[in-house]
Amino acid sequence: MMQLLADDPAIRRFKSHKSGVSKINKIGDFLTVVVVVGKYSCLCALS
Repeated sequence: MMQLLADDPAIRRFKSHKSGVSKINKIGDFLTVVVVVGKYSCLCALS
């Protein structure tokens, strides 16, 4: 049973990949908010 819980070097690199994907998602969310706020402020300036 303990062999199943041991670190496997073959999949160790995917753990760091998961954190990289998480960072990219956070950046994408931030950029989406910036674009929406920018469009809203442009619409308000035109009114």
